[in-house]
This record gives sequence, C-alpha cells and structure tokens, in this order.
Amino acid sequence: MKQGKLQRFRMAAMLLIAGICLMVPVHVHADENFEYDILVDGTTKITAYNGENSSEPITIPKELDGQYLVTQIGEDVFAGLSSLTTVSFHADSVVTSIGDRAFEDCSSLTSVTLPDSVTSIGESAFSGCVAFTTVTIPDNTTVTLPSTLEVIEKNAFNGCSKLAAITLPAGLETIGDYAFQKSGLTGINIPAGVTGIGKQAFDNCASLASVTVDGGNTVYQSQDGCLYSKDGKTLYLYPKGKTGAEYTVPAETTRIEDYAFYSNNKLTSVTIPGSVQAIGEYAFGSCRFLASVTLGEGLTQIGSRAFIGCSKLETITIPASVTVIRQNTFGGCTALANIYYKGSQQQWEQIVSQNQLNLGTVAMEYSYGHEHQFSCVASGATVTVSCTSEGCGYTTNKGYKVVIAAASKAYDGNRHKRYRFPVRGFRRECYLCRS
Repeated sequence: MKQGKLQRFRMAAMLLIAGICLMVPVHVHADENFEYDILVDGTTKITAYNGENSSEPITIPKELDGQYLVTQIGEDVFAGLSSLTTVSFHADSVVTSIGDRAFEDCSSLTSVTLPDSVTSIGESAFSGCVAFTTVTIPDNTTVTLPSTLEVIEKNAFNGCSKLAAITLPAGLETIGDYAFQKSGLTGINIPAGVTGIGKQAFDNCASLASVTVDGGNTVYQSQDGCLYSKDGKTLYLYPKGKTGAEYTVPAETTRIEDYAFYSNNKLTSVTIPGSVQAIGEYAFGSCRFLASVTLGEGLTQIGSRAFIGCSKLETITIPASVTVIRQNTFGGCTALANIYYKGSQQQWEQIVSQNQLNLGTVAMEYSYGHEHQFSCVASGATVTVSCTSEGCGYTTNKGYKVVIAAASKAYDGNRHKRYRFPVRGFRRECYLCRS
C-alpha cells in the first residue's frame, strides 16, 4: 500500500516537472561566444555574449547549434562592449526583437544592420552609443531600421550624440519617451503611421532644426518646422536647433506642452496669443536668452518651472485670466525684477497662496479697475500717463518720446507708488506719484 502511494507520488512529481519544462525556457550554452534560452516555440533568445571586447565585427547567426533559429536578442547582451564597432545579422535572420539595453554604452559602435524581421527595439537598446553617425533605411550606412519596425522603446537612441540623421520606417507606430534625447539629429520626419510620441522623445537635440510630418498622419502635423497636433491646438516641440530669434505661436493653439521650448538658446522673444489656455511644465525652461515673453489674455494656467532658468528675462506681464501658476515657475530667472499682473492684488495673493509661489525680491505691480491720469512737467515738457486695466499709455507735448524705466519703482514717505519717466532730451527726471 505504501509502495503504491510512493509510486503514484513519484509519477505525479515527474509529470509536474515535465509540464514546467514545457513552459519555461531551457538555458543552454551554445558555443564559446553565445549563451541562449530555448523558447517554448523551439526558437532561441540570445542571453549573453562571451566573446572578446574588441573591434572585431560581430555577426548574429541565423541559428545556434545548427538547429535553433535565433528570434530574440535579450537584455544587456552586448551592453558595455566599448570596443565593439560593427554588428550585423545573417542574411536570412528571423530576429524579431532587440531587447532592453542590448547595445547600451557600446561607445565605439558605428554600424548595425538590422534584419527586416525586427518589429521591436527595446528600451535603451542603443542608449549611450555616442559614435553612431547615421541611421537610414534602406541604405546600410550605419544602422538600418527595418520596414517592419513598429515600436522604438524608451531611451532607445538616447545620448547618441553623433547620430545626425535617421529615416523612420513607414510601419512605425510608437516612439518611446526620451527615444532620441541628446542625440545629434539635425532633422526628423515622422511617418504617417506614428500615433504616439513619448515625452521628451527629441528633447535637448541641440542640432535639431526641423521636424516634418507625413501628410497622411492623423495625429501630428508640422508647422514652420515645429511639431503640432493634427488640429493645431497643441504645440509639442519647438526644435532646439531651429533658427530665428523670435516666434509667434499660431492663433489656433490652445496648449503649449511640457518641455516644448526647453533649453532653446536661440530665441529671444516669444508671443503667445490669447487662444493659449495652458503652458506646460518646463515649457520654456533654460531658454537662457529669452528676454521677452508676451502672454495673451485667455491664458489660465502656467505650469511648474515653465520659465525656470530664463536668466535674461527682466520683466513679464501676466494677464488677469491667469488663475494658476505652479511652483518655481520663475526659479533661476536671475534678472527678473518686475511682474505686472493685470488683475487685482487680491487675485494675485490668492494665486500665490494656493500655489506656494516664492518670488523673492521681484517687484509686483497690479492693474487698476478704472482710468487714472497723471501729469508731470520737466523743463517745459509735460508727460501725461493714462492707466486702465488694459495697460498704460504715455504722451508728451513737443513730440518728445518717453522712455520708461520700469525697474525704478520706489516709495515716497507717504507710501505712494512713485514711478520715474525720463524724457529723452532732458537732464531732469520726471516723477509721478499715485496712490
């Protein structure tokens, strides 16, 4: 009786083990260069490379041990091979996927030819391959992306600083977060089939001057070299390498996305129309030469750190329609001396309180609900100032031009706001006092 139970237990255990073996890949040492797993469909996934870290080219074989087709390159297989320069695949390769970090930090890698069977490039697959110079299809100049490729995962070509050009295949559908961040791209064309572009996919590409989009794309479009939503309502990217010191956002735009202008060092002036309701976080962050920003009435929200590091920005006027300004919006704006808010002081204090704004020593000015007029006489010239909730106008007799010194605001002994309006051509300064 006991013997029968023992035999039945052994049989059940053997069946269980056999079932598990059918489900789990079997780890096999194929030869001196590659280790691989046999997958449940009988094909293989290369899991490790045991060869030398040298400049000798590596060819991925069609099969291992003469019978197991290679269909996958696993995670980290060639990562860190700093001397590797060239990788190719067998002419009849059936590899379908390149795993996460497969070639990460192969700093000397200049050439990879991927087979047409590849449909997925994993996260950070080529991140840190700083020697890449060109990625094209169908020319095998350096890296060839197959026409069947559908997904480029997160960080795939991040940090490929010498990667100046890439032609994305027509079948591509998704470009992951940071996929080409800090790459050397000078231009990019988005194919018709792309429906998803991850956050900061082309961020900090210093040489990227233009983005174009296939006319058949239903999600994105290009306007003046910038990336927009198909309906033109969302501005996703103003390329860092785009020429021109001034830019006016189109009137149909309603949102400027996170990081849209981030780290652009060419822009000095941006005009944002009243149609724009929201500016995303870091939208203009680190735009070191941005000195003038015009915000249209209709804007309601300014995202966290939207203007952080704009060290040339001295003054900005914020429309009364703005009700939300997130934390540290103007952090690092070392030249910012004045903010003119076109709403009331009470409204502004509510914004500051709700969003915990810390503006340091920045001087605040607020709008008035009705018209105020002031006159001042200096050396025979009269300066008349008319202020309403829409702003201020300045006129003089004798045709002299008024030069406004906005940073000269002070207070007199009666705590009245005192403004200096130097009149060009006169030595004396004209002071106006208002309560």
